[in-house]
This record gives sequence, structure tokens and C-alpha cells, in this order.
Amino acid sequence: MKFLTLALCATASAALAASPSLVNGDFEKELSSWQVWGGVVTPAAHGGKFAVQITNKAPTWSGVDQVIDIPTGTKKVKISGWIKGDSIKPGKEKWELGRIAIEFRDAKTEMVGGYPPVVGELVGTKAWTKVEHTYDIPAGAASIKLQCALGNTVGTVTCDDIALEYSK
Repeated sequence: MKFLTLALCATASAALAASPSLVNGDFEKELSSWQVWGGVVTPAAHGGKFAVQITNKAPTWSGVDQVIDIPTGTKKVKISGWIKGDSIKPGKEKWELGRIAIEFRDAKTEMVGGYPPVVGELVGTKAWTKVEHTYDIPAGAASIKLQCALGNTVGTVTCDDIALEYSK
């Protein structure tokens, strides 16, 4: 089995330019278009050949993210994807789990609208599970930061076939 390992880079979050579409949500181009702060490509995919997998042996925030521009006039966005977990232990806070989550950002990349509900989250060991959530886009939002992550916890989370759909 071939695994592509990428090192965590704390200063890399601004390196990729945003697009109005999610790019490579199926991970078939490995981690192209994703910021990596603790993740590897795995052939243990839900669909296709690859997925992203994040493993923590000690509690820390690790994952991948992508910034997506919101087209003008868009009122809602639906995010969906597949997630599975292996031995994920909850962290000290209720949000410290394996997860697919988003944040809305303004033109200055400041978060707007507070922390929205996660797209989906897991604890323990779970088979592939479809998760989705539709969000109203808050006033002033210019982009979405989408992530697959282990939030200050231990275990393994795997994400695949993530999709984004706008509506006006």
C-alpha cells in the first residue's frame, strides 16, 4: 500500500488561492488543492481510489482544509461527504471529535456568523457514514473554510467524496 505523507505546516494556510468550487473533494488527485496540517492519502476510500486520513496518537488539531469563494447572490450552501472513524476518543470539549466542519469568512478572512454546526462528526469506531448539512450564508460572508479534522483528540478519521452545492 502506498501512502503519501505530508508534514504539518502551520504557516501554509494562506498558500492556496480560493475558488468558487470545491476542488478535489473526492481526493482522486490525492491532496491537491487542500491545505494539509496533518493528513495522508489512503487507498481505503469510500469511492474511487483515494481518501484523506488523519491519525493522532496524542490530542492535537490535525486535518486538511480548503477555502472556497462564495458566488455573489448565494443564499444557502449544502455540504455533504462521507466520514468514518477508528478508535476516536472524545476530547475535553464536546466539539473535539473527528469531523467535517466549515467556517464562514469575510473578505478579510475573519470569521463571520459564529461557529456553525458541523457537517458531521464521529466518536469511536464507525463504518462509512454519509453526513450533510445545509447552511444559510451569513451576511458579509465571502468564503467558506471547509475541513476534515481530528479536533484535539486521538484516533483516526477518514473523509471522502465531499461535495458543495450552492442555492440562491
